[in-house]
Amino acid sequence: MSMDRRRRLIPVLLLLGMILATAACQRLPVVPEEPGDEQAWAERQVVLAGLDDWELQGRVAVMTADEGWSASLQWRQEGPTMDFLIRGPAGMGATRVVGDEHWMVVENSRGDRWGSPDPGAELEAETGWRVPLDKLRWWMLGLPAPESDSETALDGEGRLVRLRQAGWEIYYEDYEPHNGVLLPGRITVRSEDVRVRIAIREWVLHGGAPALVSQRH
Repeated sequence: MSMDRRRRLIPVLLLLGMILATAACQRLPVVPEEPGDEQAWAERQVVLAGLDDWELQGRVAVMTADEGWSASLQWRQEGPTMDFLIRGPAGMGATRVVGDEHWMVVENSRGDRWGSPDPGAELEAETGWRVPLDKLRWWMLGLPAPESDSETALDGEGRLVRLRQAGWEIYYEDYEPHNGVLLPGRITVRSEDVRVRIAIREWVLHGGAPALVSQRH
């Protein structure tokens, strides 16, 4: 390993211990044994699917078998187009992904820019984090991605507690009201070799949002 690479990894390694210690104290939400409220879930899906212009800010912590890191997260979604930015600690820099599911432009902190039909692979090359960005757009809202089989577990108020899709498990730990819609506050996304925790500090729904018929905490 080169000396420059070692220097870039030092902040990540320092953060790893803190991330692992925090994760050890955090438990995934309990999945209810009783069936959830399917009618309320059907209502939520209609409302959430109509949210196509939004942005969020928060934090993301990623753990793999080899390393871990945390970063700030900014995401703007306008229809099918996303503008996704993560800013890591010193030595990691920032990675920005802009585009839609067919073609995205990736930009790193060195100012390099290139297009790719597989931005997930490019994101992994820059950060070590591989996640299906085309599906993550829907998961962030508390929805399964369309056109892909999924398995859902609901709470008594018709909200997702756990989602299984495309080899990933997504857990929703809390919801907060925004413009009359309950949206996720903390999410854990995991596969066999990576675990991602997302804490959303702020949601902004542009153009307002239709009210949910049954808005319950």
